[in-house]
Amino acid sequence: MDIKLTEIEKVHLYVINRSLLSENDISEIENKIKTDLSFREIAEQVKLIHEEINTSNLSDIDTENILSRVLNKINKCNVFELRPVFPDDEDNDNMKLAAMQRNELNGKLTYFNTYASADKFVLIRVLKNPSNNEYKLFLICEDMNLAGNSVIKFLNNKNEFITDDKGIVTIVSDYLNKDLEIKVFLPSDIFIIELKNLKDSYQSDRSMAKANVRLDNAGKIIEIEFESGFLSDKSVYAVPDNYIQSFLKPEKISNDDIRIYTADKNIDQLKLILIN
Repeated sequence: MDIKLTEIEKVHLYVINRSLLSENDISEIENKIKTDLSFREIAEQVKLIHEEINTSNLSDIDTENILSRVLNKINKCNVFELRPVFPDDEDNDNMKLAAMQRNELNGKLTYFNTYASADKFVLIRVLKNPSNNEYKLFLICEDMNLAGNSVIKFLNNKNEFITDDKGIVTIVSDYLNKDLEIKVFLPSDIFIIELKNLKDSYQSDRSMAKANVRLDNAGKIIEIEFESGFLSDKSVYAVPDNYIQSFLKPEKISNDDIRIYTADKNIDQLKLILIN
């Protein structure tokens, strides 16, 4: 009886020994790696995990940790490339957007453009206030709980923004090109650090990952240590609670540590957003 393999099982076999797969399976995987960014990143994560296993002392392998990483990194992809789609039916598009974000809309905003991912239901709809060149970007996902605290990068000009808890970004620009290419990073981990009630250890809202926090005597430097190797494939954004859609970029000391300089005494809470 033939064994039916899932796509992810085929990727594991492709990485371990591709000769175990049929020529058709190999061809499908290689074509998808070339054309599908999300799939390519999953394949790269699988390869990294197997490289770690192959170079480790078998007696020292933490199988529970490896299993957790496999499930976390393979079952969900957090990075999406969006392209402009220029929908013809702008009135209908506005109605759909209004239904999703009714509380955020007002009569001053007009439709600007829509940007969508080719392989997953992730899109950004943009409305504009012509009177002050203010743009509202609405990030929409299948699971809207994932839209908040996401990093949006404009590939054309390298600008970066972070959505609020509802998945919305507001920017002011004299000229925003409709041909924008956008990359969206849904957060893989979020840590909420309470500076007014600082503890030694904090756990992520998204995973079992933990971070140890140290504050210097002057209260201006925060050092945060993560578990070994945790930051090797991640970028970190620090969002103080009194900042509006702006952020600090921590200094990366090593694959385990970051340092944040905060001279602002009015910060009560610091949100750490980690993306792959």
